[in-house]
Amino acid sequence: MSKRLLLLACAGALLAASCSEPPTATVDFGSGQGFVPYVVDFLDDVGSGNGVAVDVDGVPFISYWGFPGTVEEGGLPAARAIGMPYLPSVNVASEQDGIFTRGAVAQVRDTPSGITIPYGPATVASLESASPQNANGTDIAVDDSGARHVTWAANTGIWYATGTASSQAEQVTKQTPQLNRAGPLGWPSIAVDGAGVPWIAFTVNTGAGLDVTLATPGDDGWTTEVVASTDPCSGCGPAPRTQVVVTDAGPEVIYVDGAAASVMAAINDGENGWVSFPVETGVSGAGLSAAPAGDGTVAAYYTGSGEVHVARSTDGTTWDAAAAGQVEGDADLVTRPEATTGIAAADDGTIYLAWFDPVLGVSLATSSDGTAFQPVDVGPSVEGGAYPSVAVAADGSRVFLTWYDTAGQDLMLGIWGDVEGLAVAAPSPTPEPGAAPPPSNCGEDGQIQLDIIALNIAFDPTCLVAPAGEPFTISFDNQDAVATTGPHNIVITAPDDSEVFAGDLIDGPAQVGYEVGALDEGSYPFHCAVHPTMTGVLAVVSGAAGGGGGGNGGGGGGAATGATGATGSSGATGATGA
Repeated sequence: MSKRLLLLACAGALLAASCSEPPTATVDFGSGQGFVPYVVDFLDDVGSGNGVAVDVDGVPFISYWGFPGTVEEGGLPAARAIGMPYLPSVNVASEQDGIFTRGAVAQVRDTPSGITIPYGPATVASLESASPQNANGTDIAVDDSGARHVTWAANTGIWYATGTASSQAEQVTKQTPQLNRAGPLGWPSIAVDGAGVPWIAFTVNTGAGLDVTLATPGDDGWTTEVVASTDPCSGCGPAPRTQVVVTDAGPEVIYVDGAAASVMAAINDGENGWVSFPVETGVSGAGLSAAPAGDGTVAAYYTGSGEVHVARSTDGTTWDAAAAGQVEGDADLVTRPEATTGIAAADDGTIYLAWFDPVLGVSLATSSDGTAFQPVDVGPSVEGGAYPSVAVAADGSRVFLTWYDTAGQDLMLGIWGDVEGLAVAAPSPTPEPGAAPPPSNCGEDGQIQLDIIALNIAFDPTCLVAPAGEPFTISFDNQDAVATTGPHNIVITAPDDSEVFAGDLIDGPAQVGYEVGALDEGSYPFHCAVHPTMTGVLAVVSGAAGGGGGGNGGGGGGAATGATGATGSSGATGATGA
């Protein structure tokens, strides 16, 4: 089954699924133990750098990056539905009873008034400069109260967000100067202790070596301390992943010492401070992951010679390592950020291991004793997969494997368990654009057209025509009731996706005249900031003739040529120009 067919059969989801009654599943996966894959999120570029955690009720929560998808020349950005995060964003998705909920804990701009995005994302304006090239991974933990704790490495530093219904975000460390490429700031890990206190571990390449850092909230912001330092390592690639696990004795930090070709564990014994112990020597340690397991800790990593190893310890000082998996492709994966491992343990001690393979995509294996691992048949859906993570319900009834589909740029989830108890994830409503796309010959007749209606969450017409080199007024008639659809506006972007005009958000029914500054000749896409499925094209032409577009209504101006939009009548703020 292709991923796109799988998407239609199993996910197809864009909005919070609680808004609709799920359809009846029609796919029969048989009975017994099985693996069922789902497309969790697919619009734009979503799913890289993911992490997964399970709450006390066995519900999985996935953190992951969301970036705008690539737009072909002359094309329009992907239409995003009401209630979807504004990109770039740090997203969170969950699954319960076959229903997906997708939202975010942080996004680049404010959520407009009257619109709800699941998990109530905080606004982090600096996400504007985040990209797949300069950002690193995310990680998530869920405490006993159900609060989510998410960390991520952006080009501006290490960040953290927490909350239940809504999220608050804060910067843990500041990266100066901001990164153009990911690498100096390693993929962070987060764990929460019994009191709900988060601990974040990450590695920083200082140029003189690597600093393994642990951060936790203090009385005056975040307290950070370097728990270990390593020598510089030529050819070791970017700063490696670092892991933190909270034990009864306190936090335990597992890290990679590339210069010494070792995986190490640092613990604080209270008397000597932070002391490091070898987990295994003679290995690259790439793709490091770790998790609590019974009365101890388990860690997984690549050796650099074609194997995946799993190490176990009950005290953090003495470790037993064993081969657990084989890499079919390139054995040296230290320079590939998508080459991650994932590890988790159920209450009965069963260990679940996932890893990236350049040939096979993603592999999953299980072991009852941590030494002999048996492969799990995950089928063809994992081909082309990267960034695998794994989590398991405490009772072991369901195992959750997440990964990023590099071909479709989608977030994927596979659930392994009794297939009779696995509901096919019901698709949430998929928004259908309310109007046909603008005609390909928009503006060719040179007739000015500046009157536009918003009705049933659609623009009519979808082609506007304005004269080049002089200001003009768009007559906007919003006929949708705000109580039903929320407000509308018009945002005009340049061919390079930079914003050149953002009109005030208008509560309908109402009319307004948008005063737009002079634009050069060309084709300018436009959309509604609240309802990105509402799209059209503004053709700015030389020698345009005819009328249309008087200023009916009044009072609703807007921002022209990259300025910040004024506050509309709904109290929401217009979009900010690039």
